[in-house]
Amino acid sequence: MLQKKNKEKVLGIRLEENDYQQFSTFCEKNSIKMSQIGRKAILTYVYLNFNPLVNPKLIFAKNQFKYIIQCLNEEQIANLAEISIANGIGDMKKLETYHPKIILENQSKTEINYQMETLTKYVFSDEGENWFEQINYTFQDDDLIINGTHSLGTNFSTYIRELLQRYTIIHGYLLVEEVSTSKYLNDQRTFHILMKFSPKSKKT
Repeated sequence: MLQKKNKEKVLGIRLEENDYQQFSTFCEKNSIKMSQIGRKAILTYVYLNFNPLVNPKLIFAKNQFKYIIQCLNEEQIANLAEISIANGIGDMKKLETYHPKIILENQSKTEINYQMETLTKYVFSDEGENWFEQINYTFQDDDLIINGTHSLGTNFSTYIRELLQRYTIIHGYLLVEEVSTSKYLNDQRTFHILMKFSPKSKKT
């Protein structure tokens, strides 16, 4: 049942008692509101089912994606980045269609800032593909600095570099510096990436 609340609408759902208890326990354990999960679930469903016959979405577990990308060579990784950005641009249009509030909240930001916020918040983080344990971006003068931590292997670092280069070049930015390191933590190899992008006009 839909009800008006301020200028938004409230959607109620029915759950079996057992489902509700599991849902409630999960929310309490993860310090998240039921409404947040419900809203995200609906938006995710719409996103996954938008024109599925043309470009159906598949869900890979993190360890599956890690194995697949480790089997690729550099040329194949670059090709994957090309496919990803083509899908990403289409997904951005869908996101703006289904969630126009995002546009209103970001009207004051530059295009590159808006692009990076969307990628880091809705794609790279645990709100999206959950590729990174930590990912953020900042601007220092005109330079864009991106750093993050993941456990998906060396090839994934290469893939992210290829992907970010393609996104940033759209806004006139070029990769000018990259640092990639790794270390073992609790028997798991963790990778840290740091990339600096500068406007074309600034690069010498």
